[in-house]
Amino acid sequence: MMKEDIIISEARRFYNYGDWKNSRVFPTAQDLIDELKMELRNHLDDDSKKVYLNELIRLIDIDAQKHLKACKKKDNPLECLEYSLYAKSKYYASQIIESINERHVFFNKQFNADKNLSDETLEAIKELIRGEPYRLFKCSPQESSEVVKRLNTLGILSKEKHVFSVHHRDIKYLKKLIELKSWKSFNDYLNTKEESSQSFNTTYKISNSSGFQVNHAEDRGSINVPITKVQSSSGVSWLNKMFWWISIIGIIIASIIGLYQLFNHK
Repeated sequence: MMKEDIIISEARRFYNYGDWKNSRVFPTAQDLIDELKMELRNHLDDDSKKVYLNELIRLIDIDAQKHLKACKKKDNPLECLEYSLYAKSKYYASQIIESINERHVFFNKQFNADKNLSDETLEAIKELIRGEPYRLFKCSPQESSEVVKRLNTLGILSKEKHVFSVHHRDIKYLKKLIELKSWKSFNDYLNTKEESSQSFNTTYKISNSSGFQVNHAEDRGSINVPITKVQSSSGVSWLNKMFWWISIIGIIIASIIGLYQLFNHK
Protein backbone atom coordinates (compact mmCIF):
# COMPACT_ATOMS: atom_id res chain seq x y z
CA MET A 1 0.00 0.00 0.00
CA MET A 2 1.35 3.41 -0.98
CA LYS A 3 1.82 6.19 1.57
CA GLU A 4 -0.98 8.26 0.03
CA ASP A 5 -3.37 5.28 0.19
CA ILE A 6 -2.65 4.88 3.90
CA ILE A 7 -3.34 8.57 4.56
CA ILE A 8 -6.60 8.46 2.59
CA SER A 9 -7.78 5.36 4.45
CA GLU A 10 -6.99 7.09 7.77
CA ALA A 11 -9.03 10.12 6.71
CA ARG A 12 -11.98 7.90 5.79
CA ARG A 13 -11.77 6.00 9.09
CA PHE A 14 -11.76 9.28 11.01
CA TYR A 15 -14.69 10.74 9.10
CA ASN A 16 -16.88 7.63 9.24
CA TYR A 17 -15.98 6.16 12.65
CA GLY A 18 -14.20 8.91 14.61
CA ASP A 19 -15.07 9.53 18.26
CA TRP A 20 -16.32 13.01 17.30
CA LYS A 21 -19.48 11.39 15.90
CA ASN A 22 -20.41 10.03 19.34
CA SER A 23 -19.50 13.11 21.36
CA ARG A 24 -23.16 14.14 21.59
CA VAL A 25 -26.58 13.33 20.13
CA PHE A 26 -25.89 15.53 17.14
CA PRO A 27 -22.20 16.38 16.70
CA THR A 28 -21.00 19.82 15.66
CA ALA A 29 -18.25 21.04 13.38
CA GLN A 30 -16.28 22.04 16.47
CA ASP A 31 -16.38 18.42 17.69
CA LEU A 32 -14.97 17.30 14.36
CA ILE A 33 -12.27 19.96 14.18
CA ASP A 34 -11.07 19.43 17.76
CA GLU A 35 -10.48 15.73 17.14
CA LEU A 36 -9.12 16.44 13.65
CA LYS A 37 -6.31 18.57 15.08
CA MET A 38 -5.23 15.65 17.25
CA GLU A 39 -5.44 13.25 14.30
CA LEU A 40 -3.19 15.46 12.18
CA ARG A 41 -0.39 15.05 14.73
CA ASN A 42 0.05 11.51 13.35
CA HIS A 43 1.19 13.03 10.04
CA LEU A 44 4.43 14.94 10.46
CA ASP A 45 4.95 16.50 7.03
CA ASP A 46 2.68 19.12 5.52
CA ASP A 47 2.11 17.24 2.26
CA SER A 48 0.65 14.27 4.17
CA LYS A 49 -1.62 16.58 6.14
CA LYS A 50 -2.91 18.14 2.92
CA VAL A 51 -3.65 14.71 1.42
CA TYR A 52 -5.60 13.85 4.59
CA LEU A 53 -7.52 17.14 4.62
CA ASN A 54 -8.34 17.07 0.91
CA GLU A 55 -9.81 13.58 1.28
CA LEU A 56 -11.79 14.72 4.32
CA ILE A 57 -13.18 17.69 2.40
CA ARG A 58 -14.11 15.40 -0.50
CA LEU A 59 -16.07 13.13 1.85
CA ILE A 60 -17.81 16.11 3.47
CA ASP A 61 -18.81 17.43 0.02
CA ILE A 62 -20.32 14.08 -0.97
CA ASP A 63 -22.47 13.92 2.16
CA ALA A 64 -23.45 17.58 1.86
CA GLN A 65 -24.69 17.10 -1.71
CA LYS A 66 -26.60 13.95 -0.76
CA HIS A 67 -28.23 15.73 2.16
CA LEU A 68 -29.26 18.74 0.09
CA LYS A 69 -31.35 16.57 -2.22
CA ALA A 70 -33.67 15.62 0.64
CA CYS A 71 -33.14 18.57 2.98
CA LYS A 72 -36.36 20.25 4.12
CA LYS A 73 -34.52 23.56 4.37
CA LYS A 74 -32.75 23.42 1.02
CA ASP A 75 -33.84 26.99 0.31
CA ASN A 76 -31.89 28.14 3.35
CA PRO A 77 -29.61 25.18 4.13
CA LEU A 78 -27.54 26.91 6.82
CA GLU A 79 -30.62 26.75 9.07
CA CYS A 80 -30.33 22.97 8.90
CA LEU A 81 -28.09 21.51 11.66
CA GLU A 82 -26.83 18.67 9.47
CA TYR A 83 -25.94 20.85 6.50
CA SER A 84 -24.38 23.40 8.87
CA LEU A 85 -22.14 20.60 10.17
CA TYR A 86 -20.92 19.88 6.64
CA ALA A 87 -20.45 23.53 5.64
CA LYS A 88 -18.57 24.53 8.79
CA SER A 89 -16.44 21.38 8.85
CA LYS A 90 -15.38 22.00 5.25
CA TYR A 91 -14.58 25.63 6.08
CA TYR A 92 -12.43 24.73 9.11
CA ALA A 93 -10.56 22.01 7.21
CA SER A 94 -9.92 24.43 4.33
CA GLN A 95 -8.55 26.97 6.81
CA ILE A 96 -6.00 24.43 8.04
CA ILE A 97 -4.87 23.79 4.46
CA GLU A 98 -4.53 27.53 3.89
CA SER A 99 -2.40 27.91 7.02
CA ILE A 100 -0.14 25.09 5.78
CA ASN A 101 0.23 26.77 2.39
CA GLU A 102 1.18 30.07 4.04
CA ARG A 103 4.18 28.40 5.66
CA HIS A 104 5.70 27.95 2.21
CA VAL A 105 6.77 30.44 -0.37
CA PHE A 106 5.93 29.80 -4.02
CA PHE A 107 8.66 31.21 -6.22
CA ASN A 108 8.27 31.86 -9.92
CA LYS A 109 10.76 29.58 -11.68
CA GLN A 110 10.60 31.85 -14.74
CA PHE A 111 12.07 34.75 -12.75
CA ASN A 112 15.21 36.09 -14.47
CA ALA A 113 17.67 36.76 -11.64
CA ASP A 114 20.34 38.07 -14.04
CA LYS A 115 18.22 40.87 -15.45
CA ASN A 116 18.37 44.35 -13.95
CA LEU A 117 15.39 45.08 -11.74
CA SER A 118 12.70 47.32 -13.17
CA ASP A 119 12.18 50.88 -11.97
CA GLU A 120 8.87 49.74 -10.49
CA THR A 121 10.60 47.12 -8.33
CA LEU A 122 13.34 49.53 -7.26
CA GLU A 123 10.69 52.05 -6.25
CA ALA A 124 8.92 49.38 -4.16
CA ILE A 125 12.21 48.68 -2.34
CA LYS A 126 12.74 52.41 -1.76
CA GLU A 127 9.26 52.61 -0.22
CA LEU A 128 10.21 49.81 2.17
CA ILE A 129 13.34 51.75 3.13
CA ARG A 130 11.15 54.78 3.86
CA GLY A 131 9.12 52.63 6.26
CA GLU A 132 6.14 52.02 4.00
CA PRO A 133 4.82 48.41 4.09
CA TYR A 134 4.52 46.35 0.92
CA ARG A 135 1.11 44.70 0.51
CA LEU A 136 1.06 41.62 -1.67
CA PHE A 137 -2.04 41.18 -3.82
CA LYS A 138 -2.83 38.80 -6.68
CA CYS A 139 -2.63 41.77 -9.03
CA SER A 140 0.74 42.99 -7.65
CA PRO A 141 3.57 43.39 -10.22
CA GLN A 142 5.14 40.00 -10.76
CA GLU A 143 8.79 41.02 -10.42
CA SER A 144 8.24 43.23 -7.36
CA SER A 145 6.28 40.49 -5.61
CA GLU A 146 8.95 37.92 -6.41
CA VAL A 147 11.77 40.08 -5.03
CA VAL A 148 9.79 40.91 -1.88
CA LYS A 149 9.07 37.22 -1.23
CA ARG A 150 12.74 36.34 -1.70
CA LEU A 151 13.82 39.11 0.67
CA ASN A 152 11.38 37.73 3.20
CA THR A 153 12.81 34.21 2.98
CA LEU A 154 16.27 35.66 3.58
CA GLY A 155 15.00 37.22 6.80
CA ILE A 156 15.60 40.75 5.54
CA LEU A 157 11.86 41.48 5.48
CA SER A 158 9.27 40.41 8.02
CA LYS A 159 5.76 39.31 7.07
CA GLU A 160 2.41 39.57 8.77
CA LYS A 161 -0.26 37.91 6.64
CA HIS A 162 0.25 39.60 3.23
CA VAL A 163 2.07 42.71 4.46
CA PHE A 164 5.89 42.96 4.35
CA SER A 165 8.11 45.43 6.20
CA VAL A 166 11.79 45.90 7.03
CA HIS A 167 13.53 46.38 10.37
CA HIS A 168 15.82 49.39 10.49
CA ARG A 169 18.86 47.16 11.09
CA ASP A 170 18.32 45.47 7.69
CA ILE A 171 17.75 48.59 5.61
CA LYS A 172 21.40 48.43 4.54
CA TYR A 173 20.65 45.26 2.54
CA LEU A 174 17.84 46.94 0.64
CA LYS A 175 20.14 49.85 -0.16
CA LYS A 176 22.72 47.38 -1.47
CA LEU A 177 20.10 45.72 -3.67
CA ILE A 178 19.20 49.11 -5.15
CA GLU A 179 22.87 49.76 -5.78
CA LEU A 180 23.45 46.38 -7.51
CA LYS A 181 20.10 46.48 -9.35
CA SER A 182 19.96 42.70 -10.04
CA TRP A 183 18.96 39.80 -7.80
CA LYS A 184 21.88 37.62 -8.90
CA SER A 185 24.44 40.32 -8.09
CA PHE A 186 22.78 40.88 -4.72
CA ASN A 187 22.74 37.17 -3.92
CA ASP A 188 26.40 36.85 -4.93
CA TYR A 189 27.19 39.80 -2.67
CA LEU A 190 25.53 38.08 0.29
CA ASN A 191 27.29 34.79 -0.39
CA THR A 192 30.78 36.21 -0.81
CA LYS A 193 30.92 38.96 1.81
CA GLU A 194 33.58 37.88 4.29
CA GLU A 195 32.90 39.94 7.39
CA SER A 196 29.92 38.00 8.65
CA SER A 197 29.56 35.13 11.03
CA GLN A 198 25.83 34.84 10.39
CA SER A 199 24.51 32.51 7.71
CA PHE A 200 21.22 30.88 6.85
CA ASN A 201 20.46 27.29 5.89
CA THR A 202 19.09 26.57 2.45
CA THR A 203 16.26 24.12 1.96
CA TYR A 204 14.49 23.55 -1.33
CA LYS A 205 11.23 21.71 -1.57
CA ILE A 206 9.40 20.94 -4.79
CA SER A 207 5.63 20.95 -4.45
CA ASN A 208 3.16 18.89 -6.42
CA SER A 209 1.09 22.01 -6.88
CA SER A 210 1.68 24.55 -9.63
CA GLY A 211 4.77 26.70 -9.42
CA PHE A 212 8.01 26.22 -7.58
CA GLN A 213 7.54 25.85 -3.85
CA VAL A 214 10.53 26.77 -1.77
CA ASN A 215 11.23 26.84 1.91
CA HIS A 216 14.26 28.98 1.30
CA ALA A 217 16.78 30.94 3.29
CA GLU A 218 19.90 31.56 1.25
CA ASP A 219 23.36 32.06 2.67
CA ARG A 220 23.06 35.59 3.82
CA GLY A 221 26.76 36.22 3.55
CA SER A 222 28.52 38.45 5.96
CA ILE A 223 27.42 41.10 8.35
CA ASN A 224 30.07 43.29 9.85
CA VAL A 225 29.74 42.72 13.58
CA PRO A 226 32.70 44.03 15.58
CA ILE A 227 33.66 41.58 18.30
CA THR A 228 35.73 42.62 21.27
CA LYS A 229 37.66 39.78 22.87
CA VAL A 230 39.21 40.06 26.29
CA GLN A 231 42.20 37.78 26.64
CA SER A 232 43.92 37.19 29.96
CA SER A 233 47.70 37.15 29.78
CA SER A 234 49.67 34.60 31.73
CA GLY A 235 51.76 37.42 33.26
CA VAL A 236 48.71 39.09 34.79
CA SER A 237 47.49 35.72 36.08
CA TRP A 238 50.79 35.01 37.91
CA LEU A 239 50.84 38.49 39.43
CA ASN A 240 47.37 37.92 40.79
CA LYS A 241 48.38 34.62 42.30
CA MET A 242 51.55 36.14 43.82
CA PHE A 243 49.55 38.99 45.33
CA TRP A 244 47.10 36.49 46.80
CA TRP A 245 49.88 34.41 48.46
CA ILE A 246 51.62 37.50 49.82
CA SER A 247 48.33 38.63 51.34
CA ILE A 248 47.81 35.25 53.02
CA ILE A 249 51.37 35.16 54.34
CA GLY A 250 50.98 38.73 55.63
CA ILE A 251 47.82 37.79 57.51
CA ILE A 252 49.51 34.75 59.07
CA ILE A 253 52.55 36.81 60.20
CA ALA A 254 50.31 39.53 61.63
CA SER A 255 48.32 36.89 63.53
CA ILE A 256 51.51 35.34 64.99
CA ILE A 257 52.85 38.75 66.10
CA GLY A 258 49.51 39.59 67.69
CA LEU A 259 49.40 36.31 69.63
CA TYR A 260 53.02 36.75 70.73
CA GLN A 261 52.35 40.25 72.05
CA LEU A 262 49.19 39.02 73.81
CA PHE A 263 50.94 36.18 75.68
CA ASN A 264 54.03 38.33 76.39
CA HIS A 265 51.80 41.02 77.96
CA LYS A 266 50.17 38.44 80.20
